Amino acid sequence: MVVAYINEEFFQIQNEEMNRMESIIATTQKTTQKTTPKTTQKNKTRERILELLSDNPYLTRTEIADLIGISQNGVKYHINKLKEIGRIRRSGGNKGGYWIIENLDGQK
Repeated sequence: MVVAYINEEFFQIQNEEMNRMESIIATTQKTTQKTTPKTTQKNKTRERILELLSDNPYLTRTEIADLIGISQNGVKYHINKLKEIGRIRRSGGNKGGYWIIENLDGQK
């Protein structure tokens, strides 16, 4: 009788754990489906900013925002991310400075 009770309790706990794991997997899949397009769009935006700056390193945030159709704060966000990962750096001041594009290996 005791063995049967322990086995029943074990299977119940095991079943609950399986249900929790299935729920976690389903949630992870839903999150991935939602975030992948956003991440792809962010990467495209950053690549577009890099293209624009390679053509004209003197562009302002306002000019970049107008050219790619996002807000100035959006441009600021992406520029900060590009600086964080070492893709761009600023040379000179805010008014007369320009952007330097760094290759992935850190070369100009």
